Amino acid sequence: MFQHIPVTEEYELLREAKLWERPVAVRGHYRWGNKYYVAKEKMHGYLGEGPCAPYYNEGQFESWKKTGNIKGAFFGHDHLNDFTGKLDGIILGQNKTSGFNAYTDGCRSCVRLITLDSSKPDEIFTKVIHFKDLGLKSSCLGPIMKRITDRQSINLHWASYITGGVLSLAAVGFAMKKLIK
Repeated sequence: MFQHIPVTEEYELLREAKLWERPVAVRGHYRWGNKYYVAKEKMHGYLGEGPCAPYYNEGQFESWKKTGNIKGAFFGHDHLNDFTGKLDGIILGQNKTSGFNAYTDGCRSCVRLITLDSSKPDEIFTKVIHFKDLGLKSSCLGPIMKRITDRQSINLHWASYITGGVLSLAAVGFAMKKLIK
């Protein structure tokens, strides 16, 4: 099955991050937005942002389980995620940005190859193919961002916020010192 918005059950592939894991964790969206998450062992691939699932669970995943014929569901809403995980016999997969002009934090545009074998109907094989591995380049990334990994990009993003905060505090301290004299 292919659809744009992921189901809320994707959060069952994650666990709440411990305090020391926060630098590599992602913040959840909507009702999960007050917590940070990392992947559980059964999830494979890259978690670049909290799944942007609906606020309310309307029972879509439960209906898939009842029909018994849904083997996998793949979503495209979250531009930074390219993970898969199996939950109650159904593969849940995120597909990262596949275009060259989409918003990005430096993520590697890619596609997901999904292979089905009629002689093994219960097995689904997936593989992420990054465009850079094919020699293709994204026009929405600058010369540095084209060459770094997703995690390096996110760490640079956080480092810029921290550096900006430190410089702001230093400027306020300097101004206060001048005013006091």
